[in-house]
Amino acid sequence: MLLVKICGTRTPESAKAAIEAGADLIGMICVPNVKRTVEPGQAKAISCVVHSFQSDRPAQTSEILDQTYDVWTQSQLEAVRLYRPLLVGVFRDQSLDQVLALTAEYELDMVQLHGSEPITWARQIPVPVIKKFSPADVAEMTTPGFHALTLLDGAGGEGLKLDWDALPRSGKYILAGGLDPENVAAAVASGPNIVGVDVSSGVETDGVHDLDKIRTFVRNAKSTILL
Repeated sequence: MLLVKICGTRTPESAKAAIEAGADLIGMICVPNVKRTVEPGQAKAISCVVHSFQSDRPAQTSEILDQTYDVWTQSQLEAVRLYRPLLVGVFRDQSLDQVLALTAEYELDMVQLHGSEPITWARQIPVPVIKKFSPADVAEMTTPGFHALTLLDGAGGEGLKLDWDALPRSGKYILAGGLDPENVAAAVASGPNIVGVDVSSGVETDGVHDLDKIRTFVRNAKSTILL
C-alpha cells in the first residue's frame, strides 16, 4: 500500500478531508516564519481531528541494534500502516529542544526533520522520525536504527520536481517535490523503491489547500500498484 502524506496542513477541515480521502500522514509545518507555518491554535485543533480517527498511536521502537536495513524499514512501514492516520510535525534546522517541546505540545505522532539535522537525533525524539535526504545521500539514508522513514526532496520543501530518472535504486523512500494530482501516478511508476508520496503546493489553489485536489491526489496515488 502506497503511503500518502498531505503536508502544509493549516486547518482541521483540510486534515479531516485528507483523512476521509484515505491519506496516511497529515503534515504540519512547524518551521517559524515560512509561508505554510501552522498557527498554534490550529495545530492543536488539527491534532484533535487526526487523533479522533485513531485507535492507538505508535511509539519509537528500541529494537534497533542488530537489524538490517531491509528488516528495519519493513517494520517501520508496517507500524505506520497499522496506526494510520498519523500527525507529522515538520521541522527544519531548529533546536532539538524546540522539536521536543512542540512534539509534546501538539501530540505529534511523528517528527519530520527536513534540514541538516544529524540522523542521531532520531534516538532522542520520543516518536518515529521521517528524515529528509537528497538522492545523493544513499549511504546515510539506508542506515538502519535511526529514522523510521526516508523522504527524498532535493529542493528543501519548495515544491520543485526531482529528476525521476535519477532516483536511487536502493533504499525505500517517500518521494516529494513537484507532485500534483495529474503526475503522481507517473511519479510512482518511475521508481521501484518509492513507498510513499508527499504533496503540499500541488494540492493548493492560490496558496490554500484545495479539498477537491486533495481528494483527487489521494485517489490517483492510491490507484497505483507497488511492485
